[in-house]
Amino acid sequence: MVDVLACGPAYVVYTVFDCEGPVNEVAMAAVAAVSGVNFEMSDEHSILCGPVLVVC
Repeated sequence: MVDVLACGPAYVVYTVFDCEGPVNEVAMAAVAAVSGVNFEMSDEHSILCGPVLVVC
């Protein structure tokens, strides 16, 4: 299943629902850049794992 993680007037971020893959630090940086939302590596509920699609 695919989840809409974040959206705004100029972007939509899709993630794989409940993915347990490796931490995707590159995707977290990309999502932070388009959305302004920062991620805390120490918070397991805040990190992104697996594939992420950012549509701008």
